[in-house]
Amino acid sequence: MIDGRQRGPFELSQFKEAGIRPDTYVWCKEMSDWEKARDVADICRYFRRHLAGITDTTENQTSAHAADNHPSDPDNDIPLRFRYMVGKSGAAPEPPSGIQPDTSRPPGNILLLAVLLTLLCFPLTGFVAIYYSFMSNRFWAESQKQTEKAEEYRETAHEYARQAKMWTGITFFLGLILIAFIVRFMA
Repeated sequence: MIDGRQRGPFELSQFKEAGIRPDTYVWCKEMSDWEKARDVADICRYFRRHLAGITDTTENQTSAHAADNHPSDPDNDIPLRFRYMVGKSGAAPEPPSGIQPDTSRPPGNILLLAVLLTLLCFPLTGFVAIYYSFMSNRFWAESQKQTEKAEEYRETAHEYARQAKMWTGITFFLGLILIAFIVRFMA
């Protein structure tokens, strides 16, 4: 909204020319209502960079990477938040890459914890945690024997360990929920 009239759509690079300021109300598809530009994170970052004359090299690299992947995509200049909300490009924001495990070290062994939680909490998912813990230990042992596929086995062992941790957590929380229901209905 500029001077009481709806205008646009605009790209971030056109904000200065269009007279959009931090207190200007903006809207894009999927927003429930109009918001001041300063209250929208991507636009606020734009204003801060514009005022400070700073460019974020990681964002420029991300934009360049996106342009390489989709050279014909006219929405490369639109921040990912707005791409998703507007739905023009169909590209959802990519999840941040996680920390890769150190495959030179053995993964944590949680087989005993998985067995205990299976017995005490929720057996159905506990068996899955035990399976992944067992497979993690098995692949790590195989990686110590093999020389050709040792790195592949180590990575697989770490992936199984990650799955075992996830299922152990699920078993624990489902057990808490089950115990809460039992206590609730016994009282």
